[in-house]
Amino acid sequence: NGTPNKPATPPRPPKLSPSVNSTHQQALSGVTHSLESLAHQQAEQQSQLTQLVASIKGLSSQLHTLNLAEPELDKATPMAPVSSSLVTFPVSKPNKFKGNPDKCRGFLLQCSLFFDNFPASTDQARISFIVSRLSEKALEWATASWDHIHRMTYLQFLKEFKAVFDHPYEGKLSGELLAKLRQGNRSVVEYSLEFRILAASSGWNEAALLVIFRQGLNPDLLNELACEDDDLSLDQLINLAIKLDHLLRHQTRVKLERKFKRVLSASKVAPENPEPTEPMQCDSSCLSPEERLRRMKNSLCLYCGEPGHWIRECTKRKALTPGKHVEYTPYANVVSVPSKGLVYKSIIFSDQYLLSSPFSCGFSPSRFWS
Repeated sequence: NGTPNKPATPPRPPKLSPSVNSTHQQALSGVTHSLESLAHQQAEQQSQLTQLVASIKGLSSQLHTLNLAEPELDKATPMAPVSSSLVTFPVSKPNKFKGNPDKCRGFLLQCSLFFDNFPASTDQARISFIVSRLSEKALEWATASWDHIHRMTYLQFLKEFKAVFDHPYEGKLSGELLAKLRQGNRSVVEYSLEFRILAASSGWNEAALLVIFRQGLNPDLLNELACEDDDLSLDQLINLAIKLDHLLRHQTRVKLERKFKRVLSASKVAPENPEPTEPMQCDSSCLSPEERLRRMKNSLCLYCGEPGHWIRECTKRKALTPGKHVEYTPYANVVSVPSKGLVYKSIIFSDQYLLSSPFSCGFSPSRFWS
């Protein structure tokens, strides 16, 4: 045919209706707006991330600087104490103060500690708190003086309170009591405790306290301390005296226990060749209560146990060996009882009673003897 082929023309898209076209444009516009919003948020997050990285780098450099400077700071300045406001402990209210002068300082100390942990706002609040902890005589004083003391400052109230209740122990100064203090029968622990209490309020120096403490000790402890070094401090001297006192008391207990055991064992050992004894010998044996009652009911002699006579007529009683003779003097009412190993003094009785045995400590009416 000789004619060139013409390219095929693409088919035209179908025309959309205006309503559909408007819907697509609105959807495309919403997607575009969402993409722009996401891009803006991403830009903001990127900016925040950059700031965080910069802050971390700055903190790292500061930490590195502090680590390098820490040894020098430890050498140059001591560690700062922890603020008391960060750590608090519960403090109980002080006990009621009844007006005892010996407990005045302790009561005011407890109030001061309570105020340090629970600070009062005004002086009047502190005064009111102290008055609320008073009772008996102290409360009577506060009641009578309230018109005067409620106008005071806290320091003026303390001065007035001490003038009324804070008097020295037993009306004496601590120095006087300290000079007269002695150990006596107490242990060194008890003695040293009272010594430290008086020494704390005496104002004496350590050299004077060393002399006073030594003077108050018992002689046996002073003998033990005589060979010790005189350069000991007061605390060292007290600790050494306590140790020596414990040792001496232990040795004394051991000696007493040994002595008691020897006496107890000696009393249980029977003699090798006991001498023959009579039926009723005062220093060798005595009648049991049952045997005595049996002899009395059967009208038997309380000495030999045979019938037909009483003890004052007993021939066996009159024939005792020398050194074991029992004499009865009815007119003088005296019974002399010489005994081996034991000494009995003459004892005076009434006409109706006579000594029957020194071991049973019993007395028998004379109607059983006559």
